[in-house]
Amino acid sequence: MRLLESVSLGALVPRIRLAIVFVVCVGFATCLAAQSKPLSRQKKEDHIERLAESLPRYSQLRKFLEGGVHGTGERKEYMDSMTAKGVKRAVVGIRGKWVDGGPTDLSTVSHMYFGEYDSSASRIVDQRKLMDIHKGGLEQALDEVALQRARIGRFLGDSTKLNGKSIYEEVEFFDDPWIWDAPPSPWDDSSVSPLVRAAMLGDSVEADRLLRERKPDSIDLDRALLESIQSYSDNSELIRLLLHAGADVNTRRLADGSTPLILAAHRPAYIRMLLDAGAKPDEKDRWNKTALRIAKESGERDSVEILTKAGAH
Repeated sequence: MRLLESVSLGALVPRIRLAIVFVVCVGFATCLAAQSKPLSRQKKEDHIERLAESLPRYSQLRKFLEGGVHGTGERKEYMDSMTAKGVKRAVVGIRGKWVDGGPTDLSTVSHMYFGEYDSSASRIVDQRKLMDIHKGGLEQALDEVALQRARIGRFLGDSTKLNGKSIYEEVEFFDDPWIWDAPPSPWDDSSVSPLVRAAMLGDSVEADRLLRERKPDSIDLDRALLESIQSYSDNSELIRLLLHAGADVNTRRLADGSTPLILAAHRPAYIRMLLDAGAKPDEKDRWNKTALRIAKESGERDSVEILTKAGAH
């Protein structure tokens, strides 16, 4: 077991990414809903209900929809292109610099496309399909919108700490206007290794390439595992990859003593694979809380059920 210093804002406070995304989503969705085209309440509710039911049981996107966090319903032009290409979700990575309180010198550096809304296994990797997305204009259309969004990205913390540093932002897209695409937030990219960056982005393809290229040191591998669990999008493929590569399933985050299982208290989809990999169910964080206690306090019934059946206390 190793103690790790966190490398990002998301690793400084337990579950801060998910909490911030949820709060931001609620606020923005409420404000923007009034600007969308009129839609009968019943049709809207029926569509959102069907959409939620189409998602995996443990999906955080499903939880958002069921909790009233959704988009405006205003269909953007790029959404039709995504649907036509069989792309339900896309993530564009952007790199730049933070100068005088804002991002500058921004450029797109990575693209991920998925055939499902919340399934890392649906990543589109077929080169012919990727070439069609590129040549067909979808990639360019998403890049243009991504750069616009990234220019107004807001750092979730003291932005003066970013001044003059290299930053990275991820901009997410869905082909359904009722799924909320959270506003981008830049992070300090200067102290993040390529493997940890791939974990933060949920890029299992890039992580696999890096792991094949050279064996990472154990600290880097463990940091990547901790980061991958905190994403609200499905990262199952990446977590399996990191565990197979030798990441310590019982590593601890120095900031609060959280183990991967404790971080997964809000992500029931990850709990079983962590337990199967040897995660200790009764480890406690700095506040003397186990994964089961956190799950109970947060009302995560699925997590409680899985942990209880595993003998957790």
